[in-house]
Amino acid sequence: MLSARVAGLFDNEIIDGAVDGLAETIRGVGRRLRFAQRGQMQQNLAFAFAVAAALIIAFLLYSNAHAR
Repeated sequence: MLSARVAGLFDNEIIDGAVDGLAETIRGVGRRLRFAQRGQMQQNLAFAFAVAAALIIAFLLYSNAHAR
């Protein structure tokens, strides 16, 4: 009985708390990102492409600088 109570307490407090905390974090990020939406798919794709290109260029510059 004691081990069942401990397992139940662990599940309710630790596991459920972590899952609920992660879900709330993702909801919060979604709420913040909602304001960044531009409303048109072409603009969103262009912005995503520009960000991806900038990240790739930054990665290549960083890796070349540290490879020497």
